[in-house]
Amino acid sequence: IVQERDAQTLYALSDSGVLHWRRTLSETASFNWTPSLDAAGNLYLYAMRWLTPHRFDNQVAILCYRPDGTQEWATAFAGPMGYINTAKLLVQPDGRRFVLSGATVTETGGQDAYIVQYAVPQRGDANNDGCVNDADLLVVLRHFGGTSEDADLNSDGIVDDTDLLTVLFNFGSGC
Repeated sequence: IVQERDAQTLYALSDSGVLHWRRTLSETASFNWTPSLDAAGNLYLYAMRWLTPHRFDNQVAILCYRPDGTQEWATAFAGPMGYINTAKLLVQPDGRRFVLSGATVTETGGQDAYIVQYAVPQRGDANNDGCVNDADLLVVLRHFGGTSEDADLNSDGIVDDTDLLTVLFNFGSGC
């Protein structure tokens, strides 16, 4: 991660220094300098966005990028977490769960520890039961051509063939 002008840029390089991809990150957040990888080569990093000018109210988000540099998903944790002075992101090899832990400094100068566990939902799990099966296929088929949030798995505003293929390609995952 390199600071360039008003934004930070994430570079993915091979061991020999060959550039695989480059992505400009949001200028409104500060990104961690120790990203984590899972066994599939997905990159995970956390970002902090200041909610107030005095920097004692941060909102934390976790971002996941595929090996080709496209963003897979992002999740923000609700509410401020104080001023984070240490943080460590641990990702399971399969990328399905991760833990963010560290310490925050309070406005009075004290410290609070935090641990946040998060499980990534199965791709194609339209009904959020942890398993991609015939129930998910039925949800997508029932809303095909519509705008259902549950069935719109890629969040593009319409339930279409991409959502159907997401269920089919991930059928049986998590079961």
